[in-house]
Amino acid sequence: MGITPLHARLIVLEHKRRPLPTTVHLFGRQTIYLTVVGAETLIRACGVEPWKAVVELDGETRGAAALQGAFISDRMFFAMLGVQKVIAIDHTDYEGAEVIIDLNIPLPELHMNSVDFLFGGSVLDNIFDPATYMVNVSKLLRPGGRVFDQNVISQVHHPYLLVTPAWLLDYYVANRFVNLQIFIAELSAGGFVHMYGMLTSATEIVSDFGPPRGNLGIGVIVIAEKGSGSTADVLPIQDQYRSEANWTSYSACVDAMSGNAPLPMFERPTALEMARLGVRRSKSFRYLGVLRPGETNSSDTESFEGDVPDPAVGGLRIISATYGGNGLGTVPTVAGVCAAYHGNVTDVVASLANGREEWHWTVDVHVLGDPLPAVGKDLEVLYYYADEIGARVRRAYLRSEANGQALVLSRTRLDA
Repeated sequence: MGITPLHARLIVLEHKRRPLPTTVHLFGRQTIYLTVVGAETLIRACGVEPWKAVVELDGETRGAAALQGAFISDRMFFAMLGVQKVIAIDHTDYEGAEVIIDLNIPLPELHMNSVDFLFGGSVLDNIFDPATYMVNVSKLLRPGGRVFDQNVISQVHHPYLLVTPAWLLDYYVANRFVNLQIFIAELSAGGFVHMYGMLTSATEIVSDFGPPRGNLGIGVIVIAEKGSGSTADVLPIQDQYRSEANWTSYSACVDAMSGNAPLPMFERPTALEMARLGVRRSKSFRYLGVLRPGETNSSDTESFEGDVPDPAVGGLRIISATYGGNGLGTVPTVAGVCAAYHGNVTDVVASLANGREEWHWTVDVHVLGDPLPAVGKDLEVLYYYADEIGARVRRAYLRSEANGQALVLSRTRLDA
């Protein structure tokens, strides 16, 4: 579980809108993927002056240990926002959680109305009973309490459960939460993230966001505020099956919201980024811009709606990339967290290579994902050059095991 610079930015912006309480609860201890300087820079870039906090580096979480970074602790991060106490909730005392609750079963009465701000670090996507989880979250919060919940909604990072943004929207609307923001983050293998904000309509169905692109991850982030009249047990009905009476009730719930905070805007994408990972168009999801690794600018309020660069740049275009195609006729003996199929890493490679004149890359299984553990996997990439008249398809091929080998895509035909 962790709070990335993206999640940290949105937490700070929510704190700027309405200050965090003195006590914050977390679903599980969180790895904060920020150094002391990185956290200070990010907070200031959001227009907030960080509080002076005792330096405390993370020596508890597996995430910090795995990356061996000088990351600050979750207690220090929230202390930089004026929080005095951070309490972790988990189903065991894993990584030092102070409160033990099984979120698959009804919430014990002693914990009801006990939380003012709750951060859920990818719990819903790893739980068996999602409806009970949502009810428990609502019952944990005091009136005026807020939940910041982030989860994956694509089959990347081995989730147990996937829910749709509309499923989350309908629960919070039907239970009359007073403020609600839902963000979609689509990750590229190159590190930049396309950000979208979900638009609430009292009269229209929610259009689909679209399927995941290969092994690229998609995350959903919800910031919801419980009101004095909010409930927990109302079960929504999906929009396409609502009766006229259901729509009337739903519309009343939307109208009862006190006014959602404006969606924050991020950076304008470049034509090269658009070539590597194009922007989706859906009436229900407004494009908010791109977040790049290491960037801290969050003050831009210019709308990107209908105004993104033309991705018609020259250079490489990936047609297909397959990792482990030589193993498609074998029965795996070890379970992998992703699948082997033709074109399984196309979007990953495209988000790294598209638009380049020439690309040299040391193949990294951690970037591609390992569909066939314990099996030597080849890598085949088909590509062309967008600026060539009568462009021809080129092929680059690395025999197994491709991981660690040098992949070169150039105008010279490669056929190893």
